[in-house]
Amino acid sequence: MDAIIEATTQILASEGITRLSTNRIAKRAGVSIGTLYQYFENKEEVVRTVILRFEEETSAVIREHIAAAAVGNSLYDNVPVVIDALLEITRGDAASHGALLNQLLEAGFAAEFEVADERMEVFLAGMLMNEIRDTALESPLVSAKMIVRSVLGILRISLRRDPELVQTPEFREELIRLIRRYAWERAD
Repeated sequence: MDAIIEATTQILASEGITRLSTNRIAKRAGVSIGTLYQYFENKEEVVRTVILRFEEETSAVIREHIAAAAVGNSLYDNVPVVIDALLEITRGDAASHGALLNQLLEAGFAAEFEVADERMEVFLAGMLMNEIRDTALESPLVSAKMIVRSVLGILRISLRRDPELVQTPEFREELIRLIRRYAWERAD
């Protein structure tokens, strides 16, 4: 199954979704079309799996970055760690990420991104619950939704419209500032 997912990713990145077919996927993966259909009903299901796997890998990278951060760091201190993890995934070829994202959204795969985003919101809400007393936030889940949707929205729009911006230190710093001001600036 991994070969099928990898082949689909390669075709999407190099040729686009309009050139994607189950026959092309099977050929690139080095498997028979029958083998592909044992795992997937159609090409749309393969694409959904590619998206979900990408989002799972994104979450894993974020968890790894946070785990590798100094023990005892507050969530405030870990904001750059989370932003760096998100940006690491797009480093090197932000333009390709943006083009692929455009294709997938235009082809009707927005719902798959939403499912993955909800998982990230729950993950962040768990982190916020542990440190809610140190923030200006009242509801961990609502706050997590605001943070995840803001950051991913900005990142996705930037990848689609201005991928070079995503690679700049200023972009990183502004995302960090956005989250920190939202979560820790108290309205006294």
